[in-house]
Amino acid sequence: MITEAFGAESGRLGEVLAGLDDAAFARASGCPPWTVADLAYHVRMTIGRLPGMLDGPEPAGLGLVSAAGYYRADQRFSDATNDDRIRSAQLPAAAGARLRADAGWDQVTLIAKLTGRCQATSAESTLIETLGSQRLALG
Repeated sequence: MITEAFGAESGRLGEVLAGLDDAAFARASGCPPWTVADLAYHVRMTIGRLPGMLDGPEPAGLGLVSAAGYYRADQRFSDATNDDRIRSAQLPAAAGARLRADAGWDQVTLIAKLTGRCQATSAESTLIETLGSQRLALG
């Protein structure tokens, strides 16, 4: 049930992202100082961690935590940690922009190629790897 729900949400996110143009990706998001592209890459990195977390054993000794408890003010949400999160999303977003420029893709083609919805050629796959981009698994 969880996997199906996550797949549906991921699929919908992929549809929305595929419908955005360059100007939309460059806009400020609702999470300053991130652009829409930065935030999309942040979500992609988070999604990339989920399979290992779901396949792994449940952490020992940890009970359920409320949303208020999870988002409490501590080092996980410090300025330094948030700055690191922002940088970790901005770097692949910049790589995505470079990949689009080098491959001559628009934003829709970039998403289609990185999600596997459109097959990348051997040369395109090499370019993706050279620029340090990763395949996206959105559903």
